[in-house]
Amino acid sequence: MALPVIVGGKLNEVPRDSNSGLPVDVTPDLVALRCRPCADLDQMRQALLDIDAQDR
Repeated sequence: MALPVIVGGKLNEVPRDSNSGLPVDVTPDLVALRCRPCADLDQMRQALLDIDAQDR
């Protein structure tokens, strides 16, 4: 059984090869790693409810 990983907060970083220094959204990268990104508490609550429903 795999443990779900929930990641919350501002999900961005400045890419190493960036010449602007502006952060980019890394949410798709986290989803590809099978994490559950949540931008706010409402999304986190829903993710927890979804995980609970899957376990039943």
